[in-house]
Amino acid sequence: QEFVWTYLKEGDMMSGIYGLYNNEVVKKSKDSILTCFILPMDFMKEWRNCSEISNIISNVSGDRTKSGKQVKNSLSVVINELLENAVKYSSDTTRAVSVSLCKEKNEFEIETINISNKKNVKELSDFIKKLKSVDMETLYMQQLIKAAESNDFQSGLGFLTILKEFDLKLGIKIVEKSKKINRYDVFVKVKLEMDKLVAH
Repeated sequence: QEFVWTYLKEGDMMSGIYGLYNNEVVKKSKDSILTCFILPMDFMKEWRNCSEISNIISNVSGDRTKSGKQVKNSLSVVINELLENAVKYSSDTTRAVSVSLCKEKNEFEIETINISNKKNVKELSDFIKKLKSVDMETLYMQQLIKAAESNDFQSGLGFLTILKEFDLKLGIKIVEKSKKINRYDVFVKVKLEMDKLVAH
């Protein structure tokens, strides 16, 4: 699927969508839903907090059986990576980042929303283009080499890892909110099947 930029009705503002956000249908009922709001400034000081929040959110997902624990552990890994990225790429650390988990039958949906800027949005757009033009294994190796050579904290390697390992369905939406203050709302959504989580 292509990353499509369109003009919004509000003047010359732009919106970009990819993957799951194309032809999105809002479902009225889900088995469970949990949303948390956090301030990036609190989590940048101690990244371990992202892991702790991810564990709390994942605990709503399953039972206490062995397979239930596997689901929780795998969900926590995915949530943690998405949450860290949302915090890392927030341009205003005083504005809340949200992370939500929905469960419907045998599928989980995780979504993060954060405020970003033109520089970060450009990097995200370029990353999506790479996903379209380069196969996952090759892109993973490229990012691995890049991270090793440059000690790049924002290499995207962790994000690629969860996409690859859990066979995630991905959606990204970028909405320009203001040209004057360089503000964009960034939505990242993934869907994954419970069976894929148990396998890990």
